[in-house]
Amino acid sequence: GEEADGNDVEAVFEAAQRLAAHCRDGRGPALLECRTYRMHGHGEHDPQHYVDKAELAAWAGRDPIARFAVRLRAEGLDQEAALRERAAGLVEAALAFAEESPAPPAEEALLHLYVNPIAEG
Repeated sequence: GEEADGNDVEAVFEAAQRLAAHCRDGRGPALLECRTYRMHGHGEHDPQHYVDKAELAAWAGRDPIARFAVRLRAEGLDQEAALRERAAGLVEAALAFAEESPAPPAEEALLHLYVNPIAEG
């Protein structure tokens, strides 16, 4: 396994490539831990009054799209608006898929868990 800066697009991509190659080569499973920060509350109702504003500002300065856009601009490419538009589109598509998908049957609620909290007899 590896750990990567989850706010560094290229670091995550490179680590994912290495670990995918590891798995594809038949060397077993791998884990990629991406360290990042949740910039919003747990839900729309959560204004995060409990989070230090300086902490939020510091992490906002590490925005992965803005950081990658700086690297692209250094190469003569101005892509930040396009990257943000694409990211928003991906989120909207994922949300639409989730909302349009049928709810799973209740009997599947505890399948594929690491630990089943209701052990069968």
